[in-house]
Amino acid sequence: MGERSIPPLKDYLPKSGGHNEGDSKNKSLIGETRLVHVTAIIRHGARTPWSSELKCWDGYWESPRTGKWDCDDLTSYMAPPSRNATVYDHPPATPLLFEKKYDALSNPEDGLANDLNGTCQMGQLIQQGYEQQIQNGKILRDAYAYKEGEYDHDERMRLLNTNMNSNSDKSDQFLPWQSPQQLYFRADDYQRTIMSGQILLRSLFDPELQSYQETHPDKSVVIPLHIADEAKDVLDANDKDCPRLKTIKAEALSSPEYQAFNNSQNSQEVREYMQSKLGMGDDSSPLDCLMCTVCTDRPLPDSVDDYDGTEKNWFTRLTEYDIQKDTVVMKYNNAQHSKLAMGPLWYEIMLNINNAIDGEQSPKLALFAGHDTTLMPLLASLGPDLWKETEWAAYASMMLIEIHELIDGRSDPDIYTSSFAFRLLYNGKIFTPLIDGCHEDCELCDIVHLKAIVDPIATRHTNCEAPTTTPTGGKATNSSGGQQQPSLVSRSTTTGMMLFATLLFLSGWVGSAVTFSVMRRRFLSKSVDFGGAWDIGDAAGDGEYGLELSEQGGGYR
Repeated sequence: MGERSIPPLKDYLPKSGGHNEGDSKNKSLIGETRLVHVTAIIRHGARTPWSSELKCWDGYWESPRTGKWDCDDLTSYMAPPSRNATVYDHPPATPLLFEKKYDALSNPEDGLANDLNGTCQMGQLIQQGYEQQIQNGKILRDAYAYKEGEYDHDERMRLLNTNMNSNSDKSDQFLPWQSPQQLYFRADDYQRTIMSGQILLRSLFDPELQSYQETHPDKSVVIPLHIADEAKDVLDANDKDCPRLKTIKAEALSSPEYQAFNNSQNSQEVREYMQSKLGMGDDSSPLDCLMCTVCTDRPLPDSVDDYDGTEKNWFTRLTEYDIQKDTVVMKYNNAQHSKLAMGPLWYEIMLNINNAIDGEQSPKLALFAGHDTTLMPLLASLGPDLWKETEWAAYASMMLIEIHELIDGRSDPDIYTSSFAFRLLYNGKIFTPLIDGCHEDCELCDIVHLKAIVDPIATRHTNCEAPTTTPTGGKATNSSGGQQQPSLVSRSTTTGMMLFATLLFLSGWVGSAVTFSVMRRRFLSKSVDFGGAWDIGDAAGDGEYGLELSEQGGGYR
């Protein structure tokens, strides 16, 4: 975590010209800038295993040193809302708190135990993860927080004003975490992501929070958390709501690229080693098993306890093999899977960025708390060079998208055609030059290049219908052999739904009319024997007795 600090902003990266930093021959390519928005996407911190069904090495779950997880040192608290209080009414600072303790099933000898054989939830944030997010909060504070009136902070990087006495109308104390113009906090409905974001924000605003609580002991600090049902959320790939993701994955697994990896000598040796030395099949999860173990200082089996910083040890070979099983799919066919999966999330991210560019209301900081499977496809969707097949997003990894306004008109017009630029960072490293269209010597890149890549995929209306396949296993087609198109039912646009409703109405109306016409003719053409219940006269004198159904006054009689 100590190597992930955000570097100060420079005008250029002195690479292509070969000059040293500060050399007078280096041309400044950009003028004065002002930071107007930052989107931060984080992975949760270190956690417990996400499932009790992980297929780890023989004896993993039976051993109390690896298969038992207790979390008494880090628990969650809940508080009911105060009566008649809204989020901006500052409810009392002493609400009724409930501490969640997962100890109700702690009798394994009686067959009653939690999934992880202790007091931890599956996938719960642990103490190491807590410390990691504390560091992330400090990293953001060092880079972006400043106090109005103090000038020891780079004015180009001033984003979050933490001077709580700077409210313009002086009617109330300014709270840097309170206003939607300052902060937006989004997470999915997992304990580890929610708590990771909470801890980061606590660390980011820690001095101000302490000061506020000291001066306002009768008030609580309330920060809105924007969340959704976990089963429907879009903070990582959701193939249940988007079946087409499964189709793309199946295509990737049968692709020449994946087959070359899967059938390579290295992959065959790794699978054989997993089976013979660890008792793990190819459906096992070596990456998760190994990382949950080493990140909590638990013992590894001797056969994989050989990490030496190289690529030749079995620890690295097993983890990289498991990683590539996902990343080859993630990057297949120009990151097709990643772009489809991340489209709705990119829409949320770009909504804040576009508002900042257009001068509309937008938070200074938008924090998204997600997973490794959030960060990796986001970066992969930006281009082929932003993610390597053998790398995985570490715990508490952080991706940053800074938006800078160009304010003095002195930027190189051949490089900057608009009034806004962006800087992309991942764990403190500058990734901007890896984006297509961005200058290799500049940390800041014209926003038009980011939008050219992201705008076509940033949408809520994704094509998620799973296409059919031809009998010969060819490309997905529709029944006429043409390119598969979304069916009317699957369209999420207003027009599609209106057309669908219209067709339903017309089909029902036509069916009713036909049915009525047929029944009317049959009913009027036959005699009806009422068994003497009614005396119906033979008015026509033709020996026929019946009932006539006639239209009258907008109805029938």
